[in-house]
Amino acid sequence: MPSPLISTPPLIVRTLDTNVIVRLLVERLVRTRGVVVDDIDGVIDGLEHFRQEGDLADQLIGARAARAGALPVLSFDQRF
Repeated sequence: MPSPLISTPPLIVRTLDTNVIVRLLVERLVRTRGVVVDDIDGVIDGLEHFRQEGDLADQLIGARAARAGALPVLSFDQRF
């Protein structure tokens, strides 16, 4: 039987913010053996910014753009 993605009691999961759950799942995914992630450092930077605030997609785009020296990035949500 496959193991659950997050092994926490259901009561704790219900009290977590959706962004926290998404961040935990993505962090677990990028550490999974056999999963290849393009620009892992950019993804880690984006996750760190996402931990502090904002939208995951925007944070990943902003982090990758910053690493490539391609700032500012314009988004529907905000300017990086």
